[in-house]
Amino acid sequence: MCILVILLYKNMSDLSTRELILKVAKDEFLAKGFRDASLRNISSEVGVAVSNIYNHFKNKDDLFRELVRPLLELWDSYMESHFSSEEAELFADTDYEKYKQLMQKSLIFLVKEYPQELKLLLLYSSGSSLEYFMEEYIDKMCMRSFKWFQDFKEKYPDANIDISPFMIRFQSSLLPSLLKNILIDNSLTEADLMKIFDEYVLFTMAGWKSLMAIR
Repeated sequence: MCILVILLYKNMSDLSTRELILKVAKDEFLAKGFRDASLRNISSEVGVAVSNIYNHFKNKDDLFRELVRPLLELWDSYMESHFSSEEAELFADTDYEKYKQLMQKSLIFLVKEYPQELKLLLLYSSGSSLEYFMEEYIDKMCMRSFKWFQDFKEKYPDANIDISPFMIRFQSSLLPSLLKNILIDNSLTEADLMKIFDEYVLFTMAGWKSLMAIR
């Protein structure tokens, strides 16, 4: 019984220390970026030895990745949803209000719920294993897009899918660029974001529908 109590206490203690390390590390990374952030500073703020950080995280990069892990998981789920047959049907519908609202809602949630994680990933990841996340994201979007076009053509034979790889890559780069500029501008209100995302969705939808000859 005593051993069980000791183990339970240790787990609770480890968890609280881990959470404190993450909290302090987030502030350190946001203030200095990944490259200049210091585990020594983090350990000092937490009040533990640097070696204690290594009990919870392999290294500084592992710590950084854990901070943005929820965002990365959400990002992957958004990508899966974006290329789903359900969203393809909404996109092809002449009344695309539902598709617009779905896209707008997803983007607003992303920015409101994970603003600091987005900053870490898009603005402060230089030197980490996630430094080229956006380039890798664009590559994935391009590969997924080619497959999506083929599937779309099977269901909607009249659609034009003869789109240049350059244009597909350019379109795939718009969202990362949009998010970066939003994160840099601290003056934007929620109303501003709603208008920006509304314009972005309408702009991209109109462009794709025109290229694909969808009426």
